[in-house]
Amino acid sequence: MSVVSMVGEQMVFHLPPHRRWTLERFVGPVKADVLANRALLQWLYGPSSTGKSHLLVGLCRDAEARGVRSIYLDLATLEDPAVLSSLNEIDVVAIDNVQEVAHLGDWALALYGLINGFSQSANQPRCYFAATQAAFETTFATEDLASRCRAMISHSLSVLSDDQKRDVLLNMAEDEGFVLPEGAATYLIERSARELSHLASVLARVAERSLREKRKVTLPLVRQVLADNA
Repeated sequence: MSVVSMVGEQMVFHLPPHRRWTLERFVGPVKADVLANRALLQWLYGPSSTGKSHLLVGLCRDAEARGVRSIYLDLATLEDPAVLSSLNEIDVVAIDNVQEVAHLGDWALALYGLINGFSQSANQPRCYFAATQAAFETTFATEDLASRCRAMISHSLSVLSDDQKRDVLLNMAEDEGFVLPEGAATYLIERSARELSHLASVLARVAERSLREKRKVTLPLVRQVLADNA
């Protein structure tokens, strides 16, 4: 899998740091709907911390494991719409944060050209678009792009329940090589901001302190970390 970002004016291809972002680690029912749907173009949407980026990267990693070419692009980090050219030979394309550029003329033309290219490609690539809103609520620079995106099969991602967030934290801890007691995970969720990005940041501080002080991760340790950062 290739991941594209920008450094200065250069496009850089690299693997994402989120090794935990796999389909197996994704929590939420929409995964089954996305995998079961055979549509070549699909639109995923939901507010922050619903797992859109996780699901996109997971789809690419799954394709990679099957020997299928894939690429993940975060349009919030890219400056040149030319990056969307020549992607029709790639089998799985995941495009994140479409709402960041869909209202811009050059990007809208590039996205429309990409979608047309997919429709005409002999190898029938799959392309997944992710945005914060449904296509019908997203602002597009051209009616042609709006029509194409609004015709896609769409999937709504919901904010995770506290139980689901606990499962995510337990998975994160396991991936980092330590055990997070369920009670400590529940305490962290109940006593902290509930956005996953914040919870992950707190968990990282817990892990760092556990390593520094050579202590197991326990509820008292989680309490201390939260108290120190109150």
